[in-house]
Amino acid sequence: EFNIPSFDLDLQVSDAMFKYPELPKSVTNIIIDAKVTNSGGNLDNTIIDISKITCKLGINPVDMKIKVQTPVSDPEIDMQVRGRLDLSTVSDFYPLSEDQKLKGTFIAADVTLQGRLSAIENKQFNLVTAYGSIQIKDFEYASSLISDPFNISNAQLVFTPNYIDLVTLKSSIGESDINAQGQLENYLAYTFTNGVIKGNLITSSRHFDISAFLPKETNTEKTETSQMQDSLSNEIIVIPPNINFEIASSFDRLIYDNIVMGNVSGRLAIRDQKLEIKDLNMNVLDGEMTVNGFYNTFIPDQPEINFDVDMRDINIQRTYSTLRLMNTYAPIARKTSGFLSTHLTLNTKLDNNMGPIYESMTGGGALKTSEIKIEGVNSLEQIADILNLKELKELGLNDVSIDYEFVDGKILVKPFNLKYAHFEANVGGWTSFDQSIDYVMALNIPREKFGTAVNSVISDLVHKAASRGTRFSVGDTISLDVLIGGTLTEPKIETNLKETGISLLEDVNAQMKEEIKVKKQKITKETRERAQRILNDADKQAKRMIAIAKRQAKEFRNKAAQSAQKIRDEADRQSAAIEQEGKKKGFLAEAAAKETAKALRKEANLQAEMIVQEADRKARQVVNKAETEADYIKRNAQKEVDKMLGRH
Repeated sequence: EFNIPSFDLDLQVSDAMFKYPELPKSVTNIIIDAKVTNSGGNLDNTIIDISKITCKLGINPVDMKIKVQTPVSDPEIDMQVRGRLDLSTVSDFYPLSEDQKLKGTFIAADVTLQGRLSAIENKQFNLVTAYGSIQIKDFEYASSLISDPFNISNAQLVFTPNYIDLVTLKSSIGESDINAQGQLENYLAYTFTNGVIKGNLITSSRHFDISAFLPKETNTEKTETSQMQDSLSNEIIVIPPNINFEIASSFDRLIYDNIVMGNVSGRLAIRDQKLEIKDLNMNVLDGEMTVNGFYNTFIPDQPEINFDVDMRDINIQRTYSTLRLMNTYAPIARKTSGFLSTHLTLNTKLDNNMGPIYESMTGGGALKTSEIKIEGVNSLEQIADILNLKELKELGLNDVSIDYEFVDGKILVKPFNLKYAHFEANVGGWTSFDQSIDYVMALNIPREKFGTAVNSVISDLVHKAASRGTRFSVGDTISLDVLIGGTLTEPKIETNLKETGISLLEDVNAQMKEEIKVKKQKITKETRERAQRILNDADKQAKRMIAIAKRQAKEFRNKAAQSAQKIRDEADRQSAAIEQEGKKKGFLAEAAAKETAKALRKEANLQAEMIVQEADRKARQVVNKAETEADYIKRNAQKEVDKMLGRH
């Protein structure tokens, strides 16, 4: 501790002004009445009293005052702001770039904040005054950075000690509009003490094009923007732990990139370092889609996503032309017409670029199609040419049903049956996320379908089989395996007659089932290990939090003990001086001096004890708060683990 001398600073400004030389109007009528005083002793005795700050921004009056006391130990704030700003006049007194334009009215009506920080920390909002309103009307902002002017026809915020109320927000940019209303609770504790902010927001729109709200990109900026995006993509987006917020949204029409969605509705929830998507429904790609899931950053350097997606009657052609993922991993969709439905689940960790770590991906689903037509596909054309069967170049299929699973960086397609005209097939295999493929198609083809070329084709196939020591009797139906390897863009095709008593497809299916079993065991083990890491990390975080709190508590008590002892020592020193002075003045004066000294020591002991008790209260409060938060962290970790392991 150290003592500072008393001081008194006084600032008076009357009828001042300033002006940018190139602009027509000034900031005038500047009046400031400010005092900063300290009676001496320590900085906490400082009083900052700005009783008046007024000015006129062009034609716009602004009036405010602020007073701060005990700024070190427990700041007490008394602040008021009042003003009105015609935004169309800002360029008269403040320089804007040539392409920027402002219109509208900004009104701050009696915004007041009064109270002590300790009252906010202890959630004693009855001891805090925070009220007022801010309103924006007929706002318009135009710039070369955005494609159309941004408008707010009306927006109003109302303040109370417990919440901020967004009474209304009506805005638009170009053809896009967005309306909103909602509340923020506990904003004072969030702002001043890092408390948990809570809130809800309801948004709606007739037409919302997300790209309209993004900065416009010029040709000269594309390279820099791309570099900046690359840089930003290297950072994991971590959701703060002290937010509990829910958004309910509905859009008649929502556009993102080249995806057009209709009748969009759903909810977003942000809590426990997780972003949850709840019942997000939409009409898209001529069909319907429902999405549930979450993005989790409970372990900040190991983010993960978990989604449940239900797609119904989606147009395959439109899906291919719209979604880049289909371009990459299902190029066959470009040559397929019809509709598909699928229900899939997906869980994966994300890397530092916020991209999926394919080896960690788990989940799967079932895909069903309506009547579909496939033509012009490279692999089918190769098979048709090898077998000299033109019918295989164009397939018309009814009600295809496919089950698939994500395992070890691959999309594992479980064997499924196809029927087309007189052909039957069973197909199974996998597609890797590096675009390599490995499929087996077991074909049963009527011999008569080989046409006039039957003898040459069958003879060739039988000769190939015989060269490997296998003998056949060829009947009315030809069974053969088609092996499809290579990559999605450059498939490699091989055909083999079925060997007697041996089905290569059955071998592959058995191998696939075994692989799935092994991978599932591995995934289960990895899940348990990940779950244990979550519990261990939560336990470490909880113990660290409690240890820090106990150190702080110890410091509170030590400082209080030192301060209490100083008060007692000073009282003893003053009491001894009083008693000594009384002795010099006789018996009665000595007796009176002893009573005065006794009272002084008693008062000092009371002050010292109050300091010790207050420090002890703060110490217990810090430790209790840490223990509560630690318990909260551990409980959330346990919930996460229980959900991960399927416990109820």
